[in-house]
Formats: sequence, C-alpha cells, structure tokens
Amino acid sequence: MLGLRFAPSQPTVLPCSEWILMIFHGMIMQKLQPIATFRTGAAGARFIICLSGSMDALEPTEPYSRIYLRDERVHPNPWSFSEHHFAIPSVCLWRNPATGHRSFATLSEHGEVVLRLTSVVHEQIPDAGLNHPLAKGYGYLNDIQQIGTHLYACGFSGQVYRRNGDNDWVHMDQGILQKPGMNGGEYFAQAINGPHERAIYLVGCEYRDGYPPRADFWNGHQWSRLDLPVTASRLTNIYVESEERIIMCGDNGTLLAGNARDGFTTMGPLDATQLFTSVTKFQDLYYLGSNMGLFQFNPKSVARAFRKVRTRLQPELQDANIVEAVDDVLWSMGTKDIARFDGVKWERFHHPDNPPIGGTDSASDAVPTS
Repeated sequence: MLGLRFAPSQPTVLPCSEWILMIFHGMIMQKLQPIATFRTGAAGARFIICLSGSMDALEPTEPYSRIYLRDERVHPNPWSFSEHHFAIPSVCLWRNPATGHRSFATLSEHGEVVLRLTSVVHEQIPDAGLNHPLAKGYGYLNDIQQIGTHLYACGFSGQVYRRNGDNDWVHMDQGILQKPGMNGGEYFAQAINGPHERAIYLVGCEYRDGYPPRADFWNGHQWSRLDLPVTASRLTNIYVESEERIIMCGDNGTLLAGNARDGFTTMGPLDATQLFTSVTKFQDLYYLGSNMGLFQFNPKSVARAFRKVRTRLQPELQDANIVEAVDDVLWSMGTKDIARFDGVKWERFHHPDNPPIGGTDSASDAVPTS
C-alpha cells in the first residue's frame, strides 16, 4: 500500500434541494455543539482514514452525515469534512481502475454512492433503498467494497449490485434476491467481500426470531448457500486473509475461518456478551472491534480466548468498531475514539468536533475545514 496516489478533492456541485438541506443543517450546527458519533470508517494508508459521522445534536433518524478525512500530509490541519443529506453506513477504500488513483467510496442506506475522484461524483444505485424515486422497496443497503476492479454493494432482501462503469450499477443477486414486502424471513445481507470476482462472500442473517446466520458464495456464475457451524450467530463482517482463509465475525462471539470449498469452523469460544463488528489480522494476531471494546485473538494459543487489548493510553481505548491493518499499522476506529498501533506504541487522535479523550500524550488536531 506504500506510494498510494490519492485523488485530490474538489467542491461538490449539489442540486438546489440538497443546498437547502445543507443550509438547514448548518443553522442547527451553529446553534449546537457539533459532537460527532462515527458510524463506520476505512483506512487508506498509514497516514489517511475516512469516517462517516452523525451529529449527536440531531435526531438519530435525521438523514445527515459528515464524511471526515484525516490526512497527515495536509498541514497544519489534517482534518476536513463534507456534508451529505443521507445516512452513510459504509465506507471503503477504492482504486479507480481508469487512473490508478486510490480514494474512498461511501454508500448511503438508499443507494447514493459518493466517489472522490478529481471531483466528488454522486451516483445512485437504481432499485436500492426505500425513500427514493427509483427504489423498488427491497430495503436499505449496508455495505460497499471493492472486489477486483469493481465496486459491490449489498443490503436487505439479499440485494447485491456491481458497478460496471460511471453511474452504471446492475443487479448480480439472481437466485438470492427476495421480493419486497415480505413479512419476516428477509435476508439481511450485512457485508460483502472476497479475494477476487470469482470468489465473493455475502454474510448476514435472516430477519426472524433469533436472527439465524446466513452466508452465500458467488463462484463467478451463480450464488450458493454455505453451511455454517450450528454454534454460529448472525454474521456482521468479513476479512479476507487469503483465498483459502476467509474470516467471518458476528454476534455471541462468533469467529469463523474457512472457505466455500472446505467449509467453515469456529475459531474461538462462544461469548453471549460479544458482538464483533469487524476483524483484521496484524502481526499474526486477529483484532476484533466489539461492543465491549477492542479484543485480540491468538489462533496458536492453547487457551483460545478473546483477550481485551491494553493500549496504555490514558484513559484506555474507549470503544472500537472498525479495525483495519494497512501498511505497517493497525487502525481502530470507534464511535468516539480513534487510535493507531505501529506494533510498539498506541497513539490516540482527537477529533476536533468532539471533547478530547485523554491527556497530552494523545495527538490533538485542529478544527476540521469543510
């Protein structure tokens, strides 16, 4: 990942209705403290991350997001943000196959996609979402990822879309897409990923009592449902360690390893208190974001236990949602707390919209610019 070229950002040209919403939200932000809660994020490199934030001053259902970039190459203020009038549940690193530039792609619940090219590009996935003129009623989208040279998005009712080109999104969910309006049993597809475009994994749960887990596999021609261990609970995320080793995590301490050909097995102990939201591997250990904080799992340990990570930050890491290893560092992006580990020392980064966490040993940044 060294030597990445990130495309510069340019001002976004928005329709009149979006400007009205931005002015409205801006008036609110001027009156209230703009404290942010981070829904999700992605690491682009050692020096850059992208976060999707909601504002604590607004109602949770308010269709509003700030996309924050922290780029250490920008001085003196590494933080910047853009505003959007929709909720953004997913962010991914994206390499533009036409130029080779690396940047970020963000996805809204209703299928709005924002790509940061030489300018900021807005696209709409037809059929996706609910409150949109093109929506077919399938439900919200949850995840966007680049697999091979294409972007893929997934969501409720087994929706899967592939981006073939500029503003060209097509269904690739034949056989798993469900009819809208079902009264229970819908496929809540929460995450999509894979080592290449002939080996794509889709995970989530069925929307009924107990939220039983579900996973499907695309072999380049068709989808097939995967068998899962009987102890597995609903699945939330996927980490691609290699083509032979796919890691899935989820509720009740679910941590699975395997592949579509050989099947999946449970790695760690079951834990009803743990909801794992992401998993990655760093220096031969697995790190997991959880509702209980940041945890570590050593697959070679006889104890096979999940161990709470001690960072020696003051105070300790407050939360962990998304964990990603990139270049030679591990990023932990929580709902409030942001930290980076270089294998020796943890460093915390204050977000300027929020009250600082900790003391002078943590990195502090200036106010973000729009």
